[in-house]
Amino acid sequence: MSLDVFHAGSGQEIRQSHKLWKNPSIPTSFEVQHLVKVTFVIPTYNCAKYVTRAIDSCLEQTYKDFEIIVVDDGSTDGTREMLIDKYQGKNLPIMIHTKNNGGTASALNTGIKWAKGEFIHWLSADDMLRPEALEMILPEIEKRPDAKDCIFYTDYDYIDESDNIILQPFIEKRYPDQQALKADLWDHHLGNGSSSMIHRSIFDRIGIFDQDVKYCEDYEFWMRAALLFGLSLVLIPGVTLHYRIHSDQLTQTLGTKAAPFIKNCRKQVWLRMTEKQKAAYPYIE
Repeated sequence: MSLDVFHAGSGQEIRQSHKLWKNPSIPTSFEVQHLVKVTFVIPTYNCAKYVTRAIDSCLEQTYKDFEIIVVDDGSTDGTREMLIDKYQGKNLPIMIHTKNNGGTASALNTGIKWAKGEFIHWLSADDMLRPEALEMILPEIEKRPDAKDCIFYTDYDYIDESDNIILQPFIEKRYPDQQALKADLWDHHLGNGSSSMIHRSIFDRIGIFDQDVKYCEDYEFWMRAALLFGLSLVLIPGVTLHYRIHSDQLTQTLGTKAAPFIKNCRKQVWLRMTEKQKAAYPYIE
């Protein structure tokens, strides 16, 4: 298998055919036959320093029924050329899409559109997976008859710029039930998008990532899924993800500036709730 490299447009064609709130159905181009169990979608923008480490962590998975889709969101640091140079001509399940810059949500949506996996696993370009990540996650998913109605996530640890594990692992809060989890979710973000696994049919039912949301597209999607559509957020115990802390990281550069985006994200979800839902999850300006 040779490396597939495609150049896409700005992502506007996805936005035009998929109105997130007016029409939550996925265009027919998303409805593909499952050819693999898992598709890793890696959105990247000017992350040449780390992205190959993310890709290699996927290639090193002990469970092998997967594909990797890397979406280069208009990088200007030579990411595309570096990826072609490293992976071109090798028998690897990698597809690279290049597109004009449109943000993380736009890049994720491009990857989802082309995915052939039954499950979608988002991995940020500066993070890495443990080699046994899929072998830890998939057996737990198989135990659940409601897997198509769940967003799965895991614990994670922290790594530095040189891949050294630092700090103590982040052990996600354990909840007694979905009601308690959703009450917390309305108050603050939980779960790490880079550890998440989502059945592709969920995107058919509730829509893809909102491209108008900046910096908290995962939080908006979790709230939409859990609070508006009644899906479950399910923690699979155990560390599967190495979450990188570095000076160029968006969460580091944003800091407290992210608060208004998060508040607006919560408000937009609240405005789409039924009166009963609003009563359960009150919004305060």
